[in-house]
Amino acid sequence: IDSQFMFDVWVHLKKGEDPEAFRGSIFEGSLVPEHYRVDSTWGGHSLIDATRVLFAAALTNPLVSKMVLVSDSDVPLYGPLMVYNQLLSEEKSRVNACNTTEGWDRDLYRLRHDFIERGISEDIWRKSWQWVALERRHVQLVVQDTDVDEIFRSLCRPRWDDDWCDFRVCYSDEHYIPTLLAVHGLEDETDC
Repeated sequence: IDSQFMFDVWVHLKKGEDPEAFRGSIFEGSLVPEHYRVDSTWGGHSLIDATRVLFAAALTNPLVSKMVLVSDSDVPLYGPLMVYNQLLSEEKSRVNACNTTEGWDRDLYRLRHDFIERGISEDIWRKSWQWVALERRHVQLVVQDTDVDEIFRSLCRPRWDDDWCDFRVCYSDEHYIPTLLAVHGLEDETDC
């Protein structure tokens, strides 16, 4: 990583997780500083908080034009040069922020009246995946957003739903970013 010029790499450890495991590894200089780290949990909005920390770190380099979020278990099928050329040749972000994609399920059952009351209508509710490739302008929007983030932070979580008389699921990492882009009318800037 130190000798390559194509990518900046940032690693987010959970708050309190020991960075010693990375001493001497290629990722040692890529760790998000402890005071910025989030204690993230699967299925919680804290995954969006951790994503925002990673995106904010990437934005510190003015040369970075596209940010890709990957998990610790992702393995590229192609070499760095091919991945780099492919991502930079695309003018759009890779996230499904459109509601017209044939056969794509937006999980509308997760959209409840409390979202609608706060301005997240069925027309802008989206579902995608957490692993995105975003243009810099979209990353800036994610990092700077407070309004849509607050709606998801307060409403999107596993919880009991009295209307359904059942346990309701909502995962911010699948809905927040594509819905945020739809709220701002940026669906045509994504590859659906």
